[in-house]
Amino acid sequence: MRICRYEIYVKTITPLHVGQEMGTKLSIIDHRVYRRVKYESGGRVEEVSIPASTIKGVFRHVFEDFLRSLVIDRLCLDNILEIVGRVIAAVVDVCYVLNDRALRDQFERMLATTQNIVQPSFILREDESLDLVDTGELARRVYSYVISNVSSDARSFVGEENIERLCKLSILCLQELLPLVCEPVGNFCCVPDTALLEFGSDRGQTVRFIVNTVLLRKTPLRVEVCPSCILFGATGLASRLRFKDLTLDEGSKVVEPVLPIVTRVAIDRFTKAAKKGKLFTLEYVPPGVMFKGEIYFTPLLKIDYELAGSGMLEKILKAIAYEISGKVPIGKQGSVGYGLVKIGIGERPRDSNDDPSLMDVIREYIVEFYLKEAALLELCKSSRMNIRDYVDHVVNTVARLGLSGSEVNKVRNAIEIVIDHRLAVEKIIANIL
Repeated sequence: MRICRYEIYVKTITPLHVGQEMGTKLSIIDHRVYRRVKYESGGRVEEVSIPASTIKGVFRHVFEDFLRSLVIDRLCLDNILEIVGRVIAAVVDVCYVLNDRALRDQFERMLATTQNIVQPSFILREDESLDLVDTGELARRVYSYVISNVSSDARSFVGEENIERLCKLSILCLQELLPLVCEPVGNFCCVPDTALLEFGSDRGQTVRFIVNTVLLRKTPLRVEVCPSCILFGATGLASRLRFKDLTLDEGSKVVEPVLPIVTRVAIDRFTKAAKKGKLFTLEYVPPGVMFKGEIYFTPLLKIDYELAGSGMLEKILKAIAYEISGKVPIGKQGSVGYGLVKIGIGERPRDSNDDPSLMDVIREYIVEFYLKEAALLELCKSSRMNIRDYVDHVVNTVARLGLSGSEVNKVRNAIEIVIDHRLAVEKIIANIL
């Protein structure tokens, strides 16, 4: 295993405040800048730093935003509705095969309790009219896709009224049902292949497995998670990218008393004057200060080695860094101009950028790397394995855990259905990318 290392430089453009927990040290300053504690020569030393979690979080946020924008820009409204219909149809068919109506109830609860409710206009491209957005009409269109792709027995088993309710709920959860990108803290977040061990027994994991497989966010036993989670980690799967705290670069040494302090106050909405008891002081790092840190990438699977060896990973990191520079605030008080920085990967930040845009880099990553490993249609073209052989391989892997013959047959039939719906979504994605 060869661990890749990248240097990262961050230079402040505007005042920067990345805070730390209140009460970590007695101070007259209400909001102190984050400091990393270390011990040198038996003494306790505090060093002004940017936490690794802050940098990783903003990198992931920007990457996912651009990936989501790419998917929406490439897919038309009908494509998205058809894909959502395929997801619901897959769940309904699996309910029938497993003889488990409670699986539909679980799916409905997960749709109803999502915290990522968005207006349907969220999925419209710039060239599509807002007149197309009518929640009832969109739900009916999803329902028509479900009915045309689900067996009549499954429809009767689950109930048409229940299917209609799933379609209506899905329209409010479109952000969680987009292909190729998950919501990391959503109800349908990526799950690793260990979810196969609980297929049919744990209904929540079963629903997540179905949804993510149909949406090309996972290919069982080949690619576990979506393009973002491969890099930044998912529940049950460690992040390949590891960030270290950014410390002050040589020549930018700032000692504690030098950090400026600003006093602010909240305004009373009624009197329009300073609100009593709301005066606070805020410490910040001034503009022009350079921080330096490291990013490590630990390859585990074939796709990881290809990303690192081809230079694609470095292109991704550089493109993300450029999109953050001067545009995306880091830390607190971003709405009043704080937190703008310039970021350089492998070199100090530059004013110009000759590298490809992040949107182009993500598209190349998806087409040349992710789908090359994840797409089952490509797998069948490039090898002698057919879809039936692939399903048998997946089921036999699960069967080694001691499932009975009847359980194995149920799981095989259910996974075959999921893969059938998945292949239809693959064809849609292949046409638009």
